[in-house]
Amino acid sequence: MTRRIDIDRLVADGFYKPSHIAGNLYQGGAPTIGPHLRASGVDCLVLCAFGFQGPREDFPGVEVHHAPGDDTDVDWIEPATIAAWEAAAQWAAHRAVAGKTVLVTCQKGWNRSGFVTALALRLLTGWSGAKCVDLVQWRRPKALCNKSFARWISKLPECAPLPEPRATAPAAGLLDAFGVPLATGDR
Repeated sequence: MTRRIDIDRLVADGFYKPSHIAGNLYQGGAPTIGPHLRASGVDCLVLCAFGFQGPREDFPGVEVHHAPGDDTDVDWIEPATIAAWEAAAQWAAHRAVAGKTVLVTCQKGWNRSGFVTALALRLLTGWSGAKCVDLVQWRRPKALCNKSFARWISKLPECAPLPEPRATAPAAGLLDAFGVPLATGDR
């Protein structure tokens, strides 16, 4: 089941405006500390900004995953950073499939969060990395403006999507690159 985050409430609380990417998956900038995330409908939070790794206690009622990394536009990305972001994408995708709302963040909500969001979207849909980059950039202007990040993800081939839990509705709210809901057979 697709659930929505109350974006207007988050913006009113001083949060960088998050973008709805697909289904239960959102991307945004560094969140402000406090209970407003949960009150706005956020179930799970991924913190990707190296300089912003608040403790879980700063976000009451929200599951938090730490995946710090730098936003450097170089052709070589640290293998440990890629491993951390791949693990974060798995964590986010599994929670989205389970019906939880997931917000992936970094400082401005563009590159590190875009990297993890695109990887999670690939796991959810089975799409190629290039198609995932296109959708993330379409849904969140300025996302993945770090060309080395976009290039790295774009090289990924299609994959098998994560299986859906048997107790939930199929393909809850996933959209194709044009915003059209995906039917179960399209995944």
